[in-house]
Amino acid sequence: MKNEIFTFIIVYMSIVALYKEREFLGCKGNNFLEFLFSPDLCDNKNNQISRIIREEKPKDVFKVYDRIVIWRRSYLLSLLIILSYHYLNNCDYDPVKMLIGIICGTFFIYFSFGFYDYHLNKYIADEINKNYDISLK
Repeated sequence: MKNEIFTFIIVYMSIVALYKEREFLGCKGNNFLEFLFSPDLCDNKNNQISRIIREEKPKDVFKVYDRIVIWRRSYLLSLLIILSYHYLNNCDYDPVKMLIGIICGTFFIYFSFGFYDYHLNKYIADEINKNYDISLK
Protein backbone atom coordinates (compact mmCIF):
# COMPACT_ATOMS: atom_id res chain seq x y z
CA MET A 1 0.00 0.00 0.00
CA LYS A 2 2.86 2.36 0.86
CA ASN A 3 4.43 1.93 -2.60
CA GLU A 4 1.15 2.76 -4.34
CA ILE A 5 0.74 5.94 -2.30
CA PHE A 6 4.26 7.16 -3.12
CA THR A 7 3.83 6.21 -6.78
CA PHE A 8 0.56 8.14 -6.84
CA ILE A 9 2.28 11.20 -5.31
CA ILE A 10 5.06 11.09 -7.93
CA VAL A 11 2.64 10.70 -10.84
CA TYR A 12 0.16 13.27 -9.50
CA MET A 13 2.85 15.91 -8.92
CA SER A 14 4.28 15.23 -12.38
CA ILE A 15 0.90 15.71 -14.04
CA VAL A 16 0.17 18.89 -12.07
CA ALA A 17 3.61 20.36 -12.83
CA LEU A 18 3.37 19.50 -16.52
CA TYR A 19 -0.20 20.82 -16.74
CA LYS A 20 0.68 24.12 -15.07
CA GLU A 21 3.85 24.62 -17.13
CA ARG A 22 1.97 24.10 -20.39
CA GLU A 23 -0.73 26.48 -19.15
CA PHE A 24 2.00 29.01 -18.34
CA LEU A 25 3.27 28.70 -21.94
CA GLY A 26 -0.18 29.50 -23.33
CA CYS A 27 -1.10 25.96 -24.39
CA LYS A 28 -4.73 24.96 -24.84
CA GLY A 29 -6.56 21.73 -25.60
CA ASN A 30 -10.02 20.21 -25.86
CA ASN A 31 -9.36 17.58 -23.23
CA PHE A 32 -6.78 16.94 -20.52
CA LEU A 33 -4.55 14.54 -22.49
CA GLU A 34 -4.60 16.75 -25.57
CA PHE A 35 -3.73 19.70 -23.37
CA LEU A 36 -0.78 17.85 -21.83
CA PHE A 37 0.74 16.13 -24.83
CA SER A 38 -0.26 17.85 -28.07
CA PRO A 39 2.67 19.93 -29.42
CA ASP A 40 0.65 22.06 -31.87
CA LEU A 41 -1.61 23.87 -29.43
CA CYS A 42 0.80 26.29 -27.75
CA ASP A 43 0.36 29.95 -28.54
CA ASN A 44 3.64 31.51 -27.45
CA LYS A 45 2.32 35.03 -28.03
CA ASN A 46 -0.30 34.47 -25.34
CA ASN A 47 1.83 32.94 -22.63
CA GLN A 48 1.34 34.12 -19.08
CA ILE A 49 4.23 36.62 -19.08
CA SER A 50 3.10 38.24 -22.36
CA ARG A 51 -0.48 38.56 -21.08
CA ILE A 52 0.68 40.18 -17.83
CA ILE A 53 2.80 42.72 -19.72
CA ARG A 54 -0.03 43.57 -22.13
CA GLU A 55 -2.86 43.68 -19.57
CA GLU A 56 -1.22 45.06 -16.43
CA LYS A 57 1.50 47.21 -18.08
CA PRO A 58 3.93 47.08 -15.13
CA LYS A 59 6.39 49.96 -14.73
CA ASP A 60 9.31 47.57 -14.26
CA VAL A 61 9.04 44.86 -16.89
CA PHE A 62 11.68 42.72 -15.19
CA LYS A 63 9.49 42.35 -12.10
CA VAL A 64 7.18 40.19 -14.21
CA TYR A 65 9.76 37.42 -14.04
CA ASP A 66 9.25 37.26 -10.29
CA ARG A 67 5.91 35.60 -11.06
CA ILE A 68 7.51 32.59 -12.75
CA VAL A 69 6.97 29.48 -10.64
CA ILE A 70 10.34 27.74 -10.43
CA TRP A 71 9.40 24.70 -8.32
CA ARG A 72 7.52 23.11 -11.23
CA ARG A 73 10.49 23.32 -13.55
CA SER A 74 12.77 22.13 -10.78
CA TYR A 75 10.49 19.17 -10.06
CA LEU A 76 10.22 18.15 -13.73
CA LEU A 77 13.97 18.42 -14.26
CA SER A 78 14.67 16.46 -11.09
CA LEU A 79 12.14 13.80 -12.13
CA LEU A 80 13.83 13.47 -15.50
CA ILE A 81 17.27 13.13 -13.90
CA ILE A 82 16.14 10.55 -11.33
CA LEU A 83 14.22 8.49 -13.91
CA SER A 84 17.24 8.55 -16.24
CA TYR A 85 19.52 7.48 -13.39
CA HIS A 86 17.23 4.59 -12.45
CA TYR A 87 16.83 3.50 -16.07
CA LEU A 88 20.52 3.67 -16.97
CA ASN A 89 21.63 1.84 -13.82
CA ASN A 90 18.87 -0.79 -13.95
CA CYS A 91 17.80 0.06 -10.40
CA ASP A 92 14.87 -1.67 -8.79
CA TYR A 93 11.81 0.52 -8.49
CA ASP A 94 11.52 1.84 -4.95
CA PRO A 95 9.04 4.73 -4.91
CA VAL A 96 10.11 5.94 -1.47
CA LYS A 97 13.76 6.32 -2.49
CA MET A 98 12.71 7.77 -5.83
CA LEU A 99 10.49 10.39 -4.16
CA ILE A 100 13.27 11.30 -1.72
CA GLY A 101 15.67 11.66 -4.66
CA ILE A 102 13.19 13.80 -6.56
CA ILE A 103 12.59 16.03 -3.53
CA CYS A 104 16.34 16.46 -2.93
CA GLY A 105 16.95 17.15 -6.61
CA THR A 106 14.07 19.62 -6.70
CA PHE A 107 15.49 21.39 -3.66
CA PHE A 108 18.97 21.82 -5.17
CA ILE A 109 17.73 22.81 -8.63
CA TYR A 110 15.21 25.26 -7.14
CA PHE A 111 17.83 26.99 -5.02
CA SER A 112 20.33 27.11 -7.88
CA PHE A 113 17.68 28.93 -9.96
CA GLY A 114 17.08 31.26 -7.01
CA PHE A 115 20.80 31.83 -6.48
CA TYR A 116 21.42 32.87 -10.07
CA ASP A 117 18.26 34.94 -10.16
CA TYR A 118 19.29 36.88 -7.08
CA HIS A 119 23.00 37.27 -7.84
CA LEU A 120 22.93 37.69 -11.61
CA ASN A 121 19.52 38.35 -13.14
CA LYS A 122 18.40 41.01 -10.65
CA TYR A 123 21.72 42.81 -10.97
CA ILE A 124 21.48 42.83 -14.77
CA ALA A 125 17.85 44.02 -14.64
CA ASP A 126 18.80 46.86 -12.26
CA GLU A 127 21.67 47.93 -14.53
CA ILE A 128 19.41 47.93 -17.60
CA ASN A 129 16.74 49.94 -15.77
CA LYS A 130 19.36 52.51 -14.67
CA ASN A 131 20.97 52.94 -18.07
CA TYR A 132 18.12 52.53 -20.56
CA ASP A 133 14.56 53.76 -20.91
CA ILE A 134 12.57 50.61 -21.62
CA SER A 135 9.20 51.81 -20.43
CA LEU A 136 6.14 50.35 -22.09
CA LYS A 137 4.45 52.31 -24.85
